[in-house]
Amino acid sequence: MKIGIFPNMGKEALYTFWGKLISILQAKHIEYYVAEYARGGFESRDIAIDKDRYKSTNWMGKNLKYILSIGGDGSYLEAAKAFSDYSVILIGIHLGELGFLNSIRQSDVEERLDQIISQKYVLEDRMFLSSCILHADGTRTFLPDVLNDIVIGRAQIGKMVRVNLYINDIFAQQYPADGLIISTATGSTGYAFSCGGPILSPSVKQMMVVPICPHTLSRFASVLSEKDIVKITLPSREHILYISADGNGSYELKTNDILLVQGVSKPIRFVRFFDHDFWGTLSGKLMKKS
Repeated sequence: MKIGIFPNMGKEALYTFWGKLISILQAKHIEYYVAEYARGGFESRDIAIDKDRYKSTNWMGKNLKYILSIGGDGSYLEAAKAFSDYSVILIGIHLGELGFLNSIRQSDVEERLDQIISQKYVLEDRMFLSSCILHADGTRTFLPDVLNDIVIGRAQIGKMVRVNLYINDIFAQQYPADGLIISTATGSTGYAFSCGGPILSPSVKQMMVVPICPHTLSRFASVLSEKDIVKITLPSREHILYISADGNGSYELKTNDILLVQGVSKPIRFVRFFDHDFWGTLSGKLMKKS
C-alpha cells in the first residue's frame, strides 16, 4: 500500500505527531510520499525525510490511490481542492479543534490504517461548486472549484451590500445583507450553518444560498439541486464586491459582472468508516452535553 501525505505545516502538533505516524506506517509496510511544498518546513525542524519521498501534487494524483491530509478542516479542504481532478481517495487525520471533515483522531491512527488496508470503509462522492465571473468586456475569470462554499461580501466589515440572485436565469430576490453564501452540503456545517442555513448530509447532491445577516423579512435559505445554476449580479449602486472560494482568494465582482455557480462532480472520493455516522458526529460536535 502507498499513500501521499498532504500536511498542514502551520500546525505545531504536526511535528510532535510526525515521528509516531512514520513509525506506524513503517510497521505496517506502508510506502509513503510527502507533498513537495512540505520540504522546507520539515528541513527547518531538522526532520530528515529522504529526498525521493518528496513528490508533486500531479505525481501523487497520478500514481497513488490514497491521499492523507493532516491538519484541520482547512487542510482537508485544501487537499480536496488540490486532488479534486484525480481519482484518489482522501483520508484526514485531525489535528485541529472543532472539525467535521477529518475522520481520524491521532489516538486512532493505527486502528484506522488497519481498516484502510483491509478496505473496511465506505467511499463517498461529494459535490463541488464550479464558478466563474463573466466580465463586461467578455472575458472570464474561473475560480477554483470548492468543496465548501463561495462567499460574496465587502472588504470592509459592517457595511451592507445588495446582490441580485437569479436561479436558472429567473430573478429570485435582491438581498440587502452583509453578504451571501453559496454552499455545498459539505459546507452546510460551516459558515452557512452559523448564518442560519440548514444542515444537509454531506453526500447529498444539493447546494444552498444563505444570506449573511439579511436586512429583510425574507431571511430564508434556498436549497437547490446540483443541476440548478446560480447567477449573482450587482445593482448599479454597488460598484465592487469581493468573492472568496473556500475562504481563500479575493476575486473582484464589479457592477456589470456576472457570477455563475453550479454543482459539479469530481473523480476524487472520500473515506467514511463504518462506525462514523454524520448525525452522531454532528451531535457530538455542536450539541452541549449535560
